[in-house]
Amino acid sequence: MRSRASVFTLAALVLAAGCGQHEEPPMTVGAEFISAATSPTQDPNDGESLGAERTFNVMNTDLRVTVLSFASRVAEASPRPMDGGHWAGAEVRTCSVSAESKLKVSWSQWLLRDTEDGRHERSKISWETFPLPEYPFAPQRVEAGECVQGWVVFPVPDTVEISRVEYSPNDSIRARWDVPAE
Repeated sequence: MRSRASVFTLAALVLAAGCGQHEEPPMTVGAEFISAATSPTQDPNDGESLGAERTFNVMNTDLRVTVLSFASRVAEASPRPMDGGHWAGAEVRTCSVSAESKLKVSWSQWLLRDTEDGRHERSKISWETFPLPEYPFAPQRVEAGECVQGWVVFPVPDTVEISRVEYSPNDSIRARWDVPAE
């Protein structure tokens, strides 16, 4: 019992030490540094317009990322999603502008948000009837100077309205593009 109490005491001290005030490390967005806590130029919750390009540094690779278009219904000839609903799609582009690139891109870096802040992750399957060109479904390396463009498809319940497309390649970057209301 005594060793358990010591472990709990030690764990509590470690947690308490980590709870002090500290600044979040800055996230690189182009030439600007935006803190996760505050932003001098743009609220990180604000979305861009479709077609607007965002610049990031991920794994020492400078990227240009954009959502070119959004379709609330795609792949009508495909089997319906397993949980019902329909397929929605975002046409996206990622370009590596670094001299050396170690970045891999895939559908897993994208998600949709609805007007009630619900999250809708990308499809875990791909059908031949999904829109083409297809953004890399499985992780694929983007070489220096190369761009990858295509559709990412999402299962969406019939009862929701999508408001945003989000890109998040890691825990410190989250870019948003607003989807116009239908």
